[in-house]
Amino acid sequence: MTMSDPVKTGLVASLARPGGNLTGLCVQSYELWPKQLQLARELIPALTKIAFLFDTNDEPDALSSSTEFGRLARDVGMTVVNLPVRSATDIPIAMRSIQNERPQAVVVWISPLLLQNRDSILRAIGHKVPIIGDGRGFAEAGALLTYAVDYPDLFRRSATYVDKILRGVNPGDLPIEQPTKFELIVNLQTAKALHTKIPESILVRADKIIR
Repeated sequence: MTMSDPVKTGLVASLARPGGNLTGLCVQSYELWPKQLQLARELIPALTKIAFLFDTNDEPDALSSSTEFGRLARDVGMTVVNLPVRSATDIPIAMRSIQNERPQAVVVWISPLLLQNRDSILRAIGHKVPIIGDGRGFAEAGALLTYAVDYPDLFRRSATYVDKILRGVNPGDLPIEQPTKFELIVNLQTAKALHTKIPESILVRADKIIR
């Protein structure tokens, strides 16, 4: 299975020796935040205020993890507008907060809820504030850029686990692996709508450019 941090959430004792009947691939989204903040600063050198949109129900430790994002942002001279949502009805409230607080960029911590409601999020703010996400679907739907784990690569790698388990290997004896491939996607259509010039330093590193 693909999971977030199973050690932090208490599902396994360690990544190297999970034990029990659980193994798979680990997607630690919060390890992407320093890179996303770096990209935000490259995009907007004078960036001092950033919003963080996240789903409190997606991870058991979502609220405590959000404080880590705030710490990372403060360490690089940014203040954070936290936008926690619990259901689809909270999303319009978060969008109004963005309009009122006027952050210079928004980082979205992707969850099934936010992915399902990406169109309404993008309609509300996508052409007003640069959105940085951690899922390919957000960039393809209209976010300015995303930096994320290469999920298709994870799904391909998961097949090796299925093969080993079907051959009789105990899942608890298989180390939980972490992502090795990441992708940066830039949406130039959105950049044009935002009247934003994407720095060459970002374009040359992009794995995909949506024109």
